[in-house]
Amino acid sequence: MRRVRLALLQMRVEDGEPEANISKMLSYAETAGRAEADLLVLPELWSIGYMGIEEHAQNLEECVPCRVMAETAREHGMYVAGTVPLRERDDIRNSLLLYSPSGELAARYDKIHLFPLFREHKIFKPGSKPVVADTRIGRIGLMICFDQRFPELARKLGLMGAELVLIPSAWGKPRLEQWRFTLRSRAAENQYFVAAVNRWGPCKTIRVEFAGHSAVADPWGDTIVEAGYAETLLLADIDLDEIRKARERLPLYQLRREDVYRVRAS
Repeated sequence: MRRVRLALLQMRVEDGEPEANISKMLSYAETAGRAEADLLVLPELWSIGYMGIEEHAQNLEECVPCRVMAETAREHGMYVAGTVPLRERDDIRNSLLLYSPSGELAARYDKIHLFPLFREHKIFKPGSKPVVADTRIGRIGLMICFDQRFPELARKLGLMGAELVLIPSAWGKPRLEQWRFTLRSRAAENQYFVAAVNRWGPCKTIRVEFAGHSAVADPWGDTIVEAGYAETLLLADIDLDEIRKARERLPLYQLRREDVYRVRAS
């Protein structure tokens, strides 16, 4: 049995108020640490939301929320994952950082698909590289929010060996059922675990309510645990050996037909 205890922080992010958000995160991290979580996942842009991104974007070495995540990981002996706006020269990227229990940066993923309804392309430069991190708790694939709608990226992570895919998100309440459907679909299609953690509550900047309903889905696409519409720390125990069992029972990867999937130019 390869048990992993997940902690998903579904929080109300105060837009443009990093100190308040950091204080709140640290409080919940204490609870996750006492629960002996192996991995704490934070929602998209957890420290700043969608207000003041250009003002608060820093490079990796100077990034205050990055340092907080690293120190939290080291203090509680768990992995910590969350997205922050990182500045590189004139570009800003929405970057998902995964810190190890020693406080070291284990992986970085820059959001590939930018959400047009939030005009993210006006702020961020998209990434171009799928990422799977080899960690002591398993192989972890990284996605961010709108990426969830692209099965090609989800499949790429599966082919790269992902066992657990993290999806920090800021997903709107009007599209709640699409959130629930797509995260389960990505898990079932690729026979791995998906841990998707969402914001909840209103946003000052975009005039949208975020949906909450953070969830963990198993390799069959069944929901293991799902939050409602409230701030909460959602805990879930998963067994990564279930991936092997699902793939032996239904060998989707071996049955794939790459020869008929190619789209040829007319």
